[in-house]
Amino acid sequence: MVTRVRIVNMATDGASQARQAWAVAQRQPSWVTKVAAVTFMLVIALPLLLLLVLAIAMAVVVFIVLGLVAAVVRGVRGVLPRQDGRENVVVRRRE
Repeated sequence: MVTRVRIVNMATDGASQARQAWAVAQRQPSWVTKVAAVTFMLVIALPLLLLLVLAIAMAVVVFIVLGLVAAVVRGVRGVLPRQDGRENVVVRRRE
């Protein structure tokens, strides 16, 4: 079996690298794709992100307010007389 040895010189290396660079450049998105992506970000993604941030902020505010209300109710219950047990309930014992 004959083994062929390929001799590569500077010219073929340069041409090969140029072909690779051209192929990479051709695979990059065109200006139309870039404009469409930026438009999508500005029209759809940015408002959705803003709504998400506002929803999280409102949830935090609601939990803080409800926590304060619960603390006030707990404090008021400590001052009011306790009502232990049930009212208007008939207890039936089973035997």
